[in-house]
Amino acid sequence: MRLYIIVNIMERFPLINTVRQANNMKIYREVYIKSKFLSEAQLFEMIKQFCINNEYWDFLVEKSEQYSESMNEPACMISTVPQKDLGYAAVAIAKKKDNVLYIPNIIPRGKGRLSRNEYNTIAYRFISDFRKFVRKNKLQINTSSNDKIGIKDIITSSKARSFLNQYLNAFPKSYHYLDIERLDKFTCALARYSRKNPNFEYFERYLIEELSWSEKDAAWCSNRVELGYTVLGVNRVFF
Repeated sequence: MRLYIIVNIMERFPLINTVRQANNMKIYREVYIKSKFLSEAQLFEMIKQFCINNEYWDFLVEKSEQYSESMNEPACMISTVPQKDLGYAAVAIAKKKDNVLYIPNIIPRGKGRLSRNEYNTIAYRFISDFRKFVRKNKLQINTSSNDKIGIKDIITSSKARSFLNQYLNAFPKSYHYLDIERLDKFTCALARYSRKNPNFEYFERYLIEELSWSEKDAAWCSNRVELGYTVLGVNRVFF
């Protein structure tokens, strides 16, 4: 009888929430420029020289100075030259960490907003053109860019992902106390084993787009994990 009940429950509630590993989720393109041999100031100078030698990009001197002042560290703004196949926009480039620059934002010029496709097209065009400049001048600069991520990028710890799998492979949307306990164990593993802070916005989108969760369920789950992760971080410092 007990076995029959378990089988019957499994038939009614199939386990379809296993973590998907593929990098399928579209994001705003991330772009990084780094060098082991050049300082941030030298990297910004290379970007300026790139714009001077490229007919499709302008270095915005005044806006770069303003942006750098607001950031209280070296930064710059460059702009696309208006053309049919590329949106007209300003690209902000700032320091991510020592010897690493990144694009935190692309601001439309002449229109209210950029779609994700327009944003990614501009980011891709910049990094493609800049890579050509780097190769032509044999500069010791590395670049990376990506517009798709998977769960391994969001939850970097394999141990934490195993706890997430345990939660997802049960009945995560039941709100039963045992399922909430599994979620909290995942949060503890995330706080203990992750090498970098998770992007909880991406985690919520992952639940919706990859696992077909409702926005309400995904928001509740993500908010609980983020709150627990934050509290555990404070606890670690406090003690």
